[in-house]
Amino acid sequence: MRYPSLQRRLALRIGALFLVTMIAGIGFAIFRIQAVGPAFDRLSLKTQLDTLAADLPAGAPPAYSGGETAPIFAVWDESGRAIARSPGADAAGIAARLPAKGEGFFQYRPPATGPDRPVMRDGLAAHRTVGGQPLIVAVIEGLNPDDELLGLMADEATDDLLFVGIPFTLIAGLIGVATLRGSLAVVSEVSNTARAIGPSAPGLRLDRPGIPRELLPLVQAVDGMVDRLEAAIESQRRFTAEAAHQLRTPLAIAVARLDQAGADAGPLAAGLRGDLDRLERLVRQMLAAARAEAGLYAGPAESLQVRALAEDAVEALLPLAFSLGVELGIEGRDDFALTGNRAALHGMIANLIENALEHSPRGAAVDIAIDDHAISVADSGPGVPAELRTRIFERFWSGTKPGGRQGSGLGLVIASAIARQHGADLSVGDRPGGGAVFTVDWNPSAKDRP
Repeated sequence: MRYPSLQRRLALRIGALFLVTMIAGIGFAIFRIQAVGPAFDRLSLKTQLDTLAADLPAGAPPAYSGGETAPIFAVWDESGRAIARSPGADAAGIAARLPAKGEGFFQYRPPATGPDRPVMRDGLAAHRTVGGQPLIVAVIEGLNPDDELLGLMADEATDDLLFVGIPFTLIAGLIGVATLRGSLAVVSEVSNTARAIGPSAPGLRLDRPGIPRELLPLVQAVDGMVDRLEAAIESQRRFTAEAAHQLRTPLAIAVARLDQAGADAGPLAAGLRGDLDRLERLVRQMLAAARAEAGLYAGPAESLQVRALAEDAVEALLPLAFSLGVELGIEGRDDFALTGNRAALHGMIANLIENALEHSPRGAAVDIAIDDHAISVADSGPGVPAELRTRIFERFWSGTKPGGRQGSGLGLVIASAIARQHGADLSVGDRPGGGAVFTVDWNPSAKDRP
């Protein structure tokens, strides 16, 4: 299942919002710059129209004396008859361009007087009363060199704004994304801490200086949950260890009394002694499991050779292998070094070998193999079905063994806990030809590499 990235989602949304805002801001600024010229022209036309209306009784001002670049005007009475116009002005053509009701801004192109087509000009028409007579007055702008200069300035300002605004938008967006990633770095730190919480570091907690207020309730809730789990697990381990410890003394006394009774104890003594032996072994395994899961080992960590540990475990279990009629040996001469607790690692390997011996029929073989980062123990038993390969590492779960032998169901729990405490992975697979292979791998990802 793929989970969406909060960082990517926030970056995309904030980046899109920032980009839209910047584009809107730049667009509005460009619009305003480009609107300066037309606004100035319209203001100028209003002034010209008011001045012309005021000057009409005395005649047209000199500015309307004619010429291709001069402003143009025309005046009509209520009936639409032209009563005044600038020299050369086409009153009928201007009247055709007037807006509805003869009032408002319009555009007009003067008739061509040469090879070049005249430019379209802006005009303004309005109703005015001159000398008590209602008139329609129209003014058309002249060709002013300042207009061209103003247009050039507006275009240059637009180009400069785009030249500066686009890179600024991109840079600001990148800075925003970098700032967002930095702000979310604490989430990665909290995740790494949560991942590190385990048997080897049960005291780690997520709360730390710099936690954002928005994350603090979640962090505190998780820390509280971990505290409760740690207390419950510790209570369970303590109970298991104390119960096993308390059982050792009465078991030892019962075994001693049976030994003292000797042959006089009757035919039930042998069976009772076997039951007590199994119970004593179960108590030892419970103590070992509690210590392994809590990471409580006798002695410091030291540099060790795996082959030497395997040889010691084989030597210790040879009597059991002989009594079960199972051949036990180590294949090849490979070896590798690691750092760990000698007693714990010896117990891990011994538990795996003992488990293999107990599941192998008489006359079969248990083989131990070592490569550059793993040790494996292969038995000749019935193997482990795929649906049980997780369950076999649960406490007190025990599979079928040859001859009806019974186990404690704790050996693999102990081995798995010790492997995990030493940074290794314990897994089970099929042995070619039948049986199971238990592998402790200190570099489990290497088996997936080509």
